[in-house]
Amino acid sequence: MWQISSGRQPFHTEEYDAGLMCQIKEGKREEIIEGTPTVYSDLCERCWKYEPDERPDIQNVVSILQDIAFKSETQTQVDNVELAYEENVLTMNNPSENYLTLDNYLYIDDIDDEVLNMMSFKNITASISNSSRVSYQESTNLLDSVTVDRLIEIIIEKHNEGHVIDNKIQQIIHKQIFQLNQNAENFVDWLMDNQNEAKYIWLLGLFYYYNILNVVTEDDEFKAFKLFLKASKSNFPIAQVYLANCYIEGYGTKKNEYFAFECYKRSVENKENKNFIGQFYLKYCVGIRNNEKSTHLNKESAKKGRTRNIFGKKEVKVFKALLTRKFNQHCTFYVGQILIRISSRKSAIFYLEKAARSGNKIAQHNVGCCYRDGIGGAEKDEKRAFEFFEKSAGQGYINGIFRLAHCYNEGVGTKVNKAIAFMLYKKAAKKGSIEAQNNLGHSYEKGEGTKKCLKNAIHWYEKAADNGNVIAQYNLGICYEQGRGVEKDEVKAFEYYKKSAEQKYIDGKYQLANCYYRGIGTIISEEKAFKLYKDAAEAGYTLAQIKLGALYELGYWTEKDCRMAFSWYEKAKENEIALYNLGRCYEYKIGTERDEFKAFEHYKKSADLGNINGIFRLGNCFDKGIGTDINKEEAFKLFVNTAEKGNPGAQNNLGSLYEKGEGTSKNLDKAVYWYKRAHENGNKEASYNLSRLQHKAIEDSSYDFLEI
Repeated sequence: MWQISSGRQPFHTEEYDAGLMCQIKEGKREEIIEGTPTVYSDLCERCWKYEPDERPDIQNVVSILQDIAFKSETQTQVDNVELAYEENVLTMNNPSENYLTLDNYLYIDDIDDEVLNMMSFKNITASISNSSRVSYQESTNLLDSVTVDRLIEIIIEKHNEGHVIDNKIQQIIHKQIFQLNQNAENFVDWLMDNQNEAKYIWLLGLFYYYNILNVVTEDDEFKAFKLFLKASKSNFPIAQVYLANCYIEGYGTKKNEYFAFECYKRSVENKENKNFIGQFYLKYCVGIRNNEKSTHLNKESAKKGRTRNIFGKKEVKVFKALLTRKFNQHCTFYVGQILIRISSRKSAIFYLEKAARSGNKIAQHNVGCCYRDGIGGAEKDEKRAFEFFEKSAGQGYINGIFRLAHCYNEGVGTKVNKAIAFMLYKKAAKKGSIEAQNNLGHSYEKGEGTKKCLKNAIHWYEKAADNGNVIAQYNLGICYEQGRGVEKDEVKAFEYYKKSAEQKYIDGKYQLANCYYRGIGTIISEEKAFKLYKDAAEAGYTLAQIKLGALYELGYWTEKDCRMAFSWYEKAKENEIALYNLGRCYEYKIGTERDEFKAFEHYKKSADLGNINGIFRLGNCFDKGIGTDINKEEAFKLFVNTAEKGNPGAQNNLGSLYEKGEGTSKNLDKAVYWYKRAHENGNKEASYNLSRLQHKAIEDSSYDFLEI
């Protein structure tokens, strides 16, 4: 009950270890979720009592729940529901008002759904007395194809009535099993022995898909996908819909929207198809791009008696029409999705949030994205974004888990917690999230939230790269180029950069250009390097813009064009290197008019951002009075700063200040020292200064103490 009301696992933010066990033993409990009905919260608290004798046994729990359900059912008046429906068709969201009963003799009020979905029936039956076990065993023998077929019919009918692929189907399956006095294991055993028909293959996949056995294993997703694929090949329409959904969500396979569309399309066009769920999903796929096709599909639904499928010119109207007939969380979800896609309408968040609050895990994720980025009519609110990601993750949605990990990693709506981020990245990575696989590799590489382990980093980068993740491919290129965690291999580095670039990853393009420029893992190609730099620059990549500017300034691989060089430096002017280059342009009249004041301003901005060349040029401005008053003391400080970091020009100028005693005390030893350092670093002026001092030392005996 607590899990359902909260949408997450108990103590989900804590490590499941011996420490937590001790705390629970000492009385640690979760908090009752706000809005939980009193009858349920009271029952939760009774079950949480420390002394076992104070807790109700399982028979008492079932009895209490049945009593609650009975009272709820008898108090529900159909006339009142119909009146409320007519008055406010777009705001009702109470599940008990959906009229989605199994049939008359199987009816269990929807208020039981939460309870039955939470309870593990195998644990319940394990607690029953021996005599009860005998009766139970006798009842399992009644399971046959008629019973299984009836379950299949009910599931398909519920889909047609408005339930799309969501946890409501899971609840329906649990209810049916419960009414038949069966358990899930018996159904699975029967289905495994009867894999001769597509419908039984599909149903077994469904048991894995919805985790009916309440036992999660790493390959459940793949098993479900494989069974749906097998049933689809046998032309079973609803299996084709579930297969498409696997492709949409990346469930047990790689995401592939094209394959998903084709599966939905096959389901709709299937001659054996008597279902409408495929049309529902297909309308979502094609409605925006092809209104004519969408209208046709809606007309077909109407012809088959599904008057709720009212067709319109815009796909959003179709789903709003569905909303007025059936208060289904998926309808609200898709209205919101479409509104975002067609015009980022402000009302999108209304529909998405409504679906999210009804338990739709994908909607919860998408609402989180809206609040995180301030889109779809939502004001930016990182805390609310975090809460919705948490709900989505609590339902096991892979993207929700990944987003929640990102929140903990970057401190979005919560405090930074690298350990929790690592744990969630690992969980999402194992479930198949390609982005999480890359980020998990990064966590291992940097030692964030876990011990640094380059071997594991490479493992997860490779896994993500093999699955087509462009950032992982780029990261592997860096690792192979630098020999980080692997043996240095420039050819492999080049190959990974190329893969990343071919998928239009801008960082990958830039690094690939560098490979062609420097001959890293491939032969030098001026033409390819220039084209890639230009592509990346035009896409807004700052370093490529600076590189392209330098190529135009120097006339490398293209005609020299200083105005073009200045233009590209200007585009990248938020970068400290570009600011330094713009300072040079203004100082030396490169592609623009000479302006010493602007030169000084740009050097200062570059220096403030820590660029060593910008600091040197700023010192030079103070030394020579370029765009500012001469200030030898300030020049001396700046030259010391950059000379110690290896700048040859600053080393030479510092030597000059020591020689002349400007901005500091005169010191010929230090002057020679810095001239030597600059000379060793290739500064020609420093070489001349050393030669000049040497000749002077020969001519003037007072200089014989100098070791030049």
